[in-house]
Amino acid sequence: MAFDKYKQYVFLSSAALFSGLIVQISLPYVITASINAEAYSSWIFYFSYLAFLNLIDLGTIQWSQYNLLKLHVADKKKFISAQNKSQIFLKSITYLFILITCIFAYVNQDFILGFLGLGILLNNITRYNIVVLRSMEKVEYYFSYIILLNILILVFIFYLSNKVENLILISGAYFLAQFIIFSLSEIHKSRLLKNKFNDSYINEKTSFTSLAHKGSIRFWKVHIMQIVNQNIIILSMGVIVAPIQLATIGAIRTMTNLGITFSEAVSKALLPRVTYLDSNRESAIKINKFKNLYILINILIASLYTIFLYFLGNLLFDVWLNGKIQYDLNIMLLLIVRMVLMVLTNSIQNYKFATGETDMIYFMETFIIVFTLIGIAVSLSLSLDIYWLIFISFIIPHLSYFSYISMFSKK
Repeated sequence: MAFDKYKQYVFLSSAALFSGLIVQISLPYVITASINAEAYSSWIFYFSYLAFLNLIDLGTIQWSQYNLLKLHVADKKKFISAQNKSQIFLKSITYLFILITCIFAYVNQDFILGFLGLGILLNNITRYNIVVLRSMEKVEYYFSYIILLNILILVFIFYLSNKVENLILISGAYFLAQFIIFSLSEIHKSRLLKNKFNDSYINEKTSFTSLAHKGSIRFWKVHIMQIVNQNIIILSMGVIVAPIQLATIGAIRTMTNLGITFSEAVSKALLPRVTYLDSNRESAIKINKFKNLYILINILIASLYTIFLYFLGNLLFDVWLNGKIQYDLNIMLLLIVRMVLMVLTNSIQNYKFATGETDMIYFMETFIIVFTLIGIAVSLSLSLDIYWLIFISFIIPHLSYFSYISMFSKK
């Protein structure tokens, strides 16, 4: 079976991870070098609030990621029916928001928002397409499209940055890369479904209102909290600090978030195997073996990356950004602590998600967001400096939740 080849997927996931790291490292360098630090500050602020466009699917992509694999194993007809319903709903809502984004960008003459928003919306369909491919045991394409997308983003943005100093055109390059990968994945998925299922591949005539799967809302609620959690630092800091300081926080966050990226790569490589074992009701021993391996690797990643950043963070930061953004050791140390806590809590969250357990995940995300917002309000009311604000708002919530699950969660 394809899902027995998890060692191969570790390699592919590593390649996808590497390409993603290159993008994350290169974009701040390119934007600050070709334009300035303020442009990079604008770039990350746009992405922080446009990330909410990932929520328009009402949890359809996450529902499909968990259920289409099970349906493909158990009942091919139900798989086709569920795929058709998910596809029609996702495309309908996405094309509606594409129209809204185009109108909004034109009226406000904000073409950066337009290009980035359109790119994110098309990426929603791309992510769904590769989820379908993965469900049909074509897991290698889950990683291959990610790698190709990252390569195109790098090539287009590097090319344009050498020609112009314009954030609008760089945003256009991002959109073009997303459009190409969307088109390729759409053609690939359609042809594979037609070839594999022949006459069974029929687009059902289903009313729009009945297309959102009932179970998708529980995944959607979790996704809302995840998006808020991932972007709340930049969203809150973007209205509190000056653009140049936001650039510092954003760049350091990018460096520390690489540890979380390493952890997510492990999830993408090992957790599809857990979902597969769970869907086939394999023994608890097999599942626990993968769980223990997964948790151990995440602890090792967090520890090694912390040591790396502590000793080499300053040097790498200055070389990376050519001294155009000021390094801040205190912010680095605070965000390292946040990274370690997020790796540990996310490892538990992702494992639960792979087995379809979303209640604890939703509680975790809600817990952290509520206490983060309380921390921001308290810090601002007491006029605390930026370091205390980060500690109270972005460290204490994660530390509190990790302490809670360590003491009270069921083993």
